[in-house]
Amino acid sequence: MVIRVRNTGGGIRSSRNATSRFARDVNRFAEKFGVDVDEVVQYAAVEIWRATIAATPVDTGAARASWRLSQDTVNLSVSGPGQSPPTPTLQGAKNGRPVSYFISNNINYIPFLERGSSRQAPRGMLARSVRRFETFLREGARQI
Repeated sequence: MVIRVRNTGGGIRSSRNATSRFARDVNRFAEKFGVDVDEVVQYAAVEIWRATIAATPVDTGAARASWRLSQDTVNLSVSGPGQSPPTPTLQGAKNGRPVSYFISNNINYIPFLERGSSRQAPRGMLARSVRRFETFLREGARQI
């Protein structure tokens, strides 16, 4: 399971109207207050990753430990029971080039957990965290 959070370099872009208006607002906010949009998008990607880890049910701990956040390439490695997810190494945007952040988990049963097979996470983990993307963007804009 993989989700991609993409920044086009120098701003947020989207083809959907509501998201486009929001992207325009974030870009204006960043310009007005001197906030780096790339840093805000990276902040949001990290927060989605953290929220997903926190929402993942624990039996052996392998599913929770196998969430990965990577930049520009998908990391499909997995962790064993009792391990912690590795801290991501993110460089952010360089010279205005587009950046993609990938949140992935290659445990074979993660799609079942995401569809709510566990009483601990009946509504999944990643989808719930992604729905908070706008909140994380706004939070990042305030903190950076």
